[in-house]
Amino acid sequence: PNAPVGPTRTVSGATVVPKVAWVDNEGQLHIGDISGFTQRVVAQADADPQVPLVATAGRIFWVRPRQRNLNVTTTSIDSEVYGFDTATGRSGLVAPGIQVIASVDRTFLYVETDDRHLIEYWPDGTPKGETLQVPIGWFLPSPGLFGDPTPVIANGILVVSLAYSNTPGQPNTGNPDFGTLAIWNPSTGHVRTLGPALQVTATYTRPGGRSSLIAWRPGSCLSTSSCPIEITNTADYSSRLVNSPTTTFGWGGAFSPDGSRLAVFIYSDDGRLDPTSRLAIMNVRSGDVNLVKGAFVYIGESVRWVQWLPDGSHLITGGLARPGTAPPLDVVVNSQTMQVSPFRFSADSNQDLTISTIIVK
Repeated sequence: PNAPVGPTRTVSGATVVPKVAWVDNEGQLHIGDISGFTQRVVAQADADPQVPLVATAGRIFWVRPRQRNLNVTTTSIDSEVYGFDTATGRSGLVAPGIQVIASVDRTFLYVETDDRHLIEYWPDGTPKGETLQVPIGWFLPSPGLFGDPTPVIANGILVVSLAYSNTPGQPNTGNPDFGTLAIWNPSTGHVRTLGPALQVTATYTRPGGRSSLIAWRPGSCLSTSSCPIEITNTADYSSRLVNSPTTTFGWGGAFSPDGSRLAVFIYSDDGRLDPTSRLAIMNVRSGDVNLVKGAFVYIGESVRWVQWLPDGSHLITGGLARPGTAPPLDVVVNSQTMQVSPFRFSADSNQDLTISTIIVK
């Protein structure tokens, strides 16, 4: 299909063209222009295309596996955090680590060395000077469990109980709810539990905000036919449950730039591919959920991705094409009119958008 004209936004008289970055199935880092749907390969990242990139301070960060000598036994970290400077076009090593996340104000980075330790770095790779240790019995979530949301929020850092641990060799407690979700405050060491959780859908913190929104699926999803989304406001820790208008909510989602809406996925039993998901937009205040007509994600697995563009009116998402058609298509959705416009950056599905996709601001 012909690519639609992408949305733009005006800031102080200047037009800002949204850009996206992603790692393709061949490990290449791409930067694409949403306005004209042009793209270029900027680095060989060798990162996992199923793990979202991190963008802050004009740089893009990812985790790359280390080359290992199979004849040498080592206890060192087997992966490293790299960064790409969009201004200079150069890539460089930041530090050894298994995960990288941005601070809530996006001025520095946390590099995870294992499930229980974080080291702070400035975006240029300079050590910020502090190592944080998660309290005993709590762990940092796996990046594979977080599509849009950063676990760093205004009130601290999201952590999970042992059953949720992602460290190889760690025992699983057998908790049927997959573990307890909590907020750890590194300044005080206090951990505030939220409850048994299956997955965190999204988080939102407004610039300079002192509280956050957390959208998550409770552990009860594993034992009931319905699977609501719980939205917790950390200003007073009040929560509300929102039920799907049809079947159940699926994996993945994202808050709009102003936090007023939440993009979610709902399982769709349309007989095309199992599972197939349909994009929906939730009004956070009212709890109303509107299905987006024509925005099906024929992903064939349980993980989906969606990103809001900076204008707050458009979203992009994608997945496998409808069975029997090729190549895969992504779509731009106008959240005001619900118009769906298909596009693709590359006819080669191995080089097009993946779950790693992020917006570069």
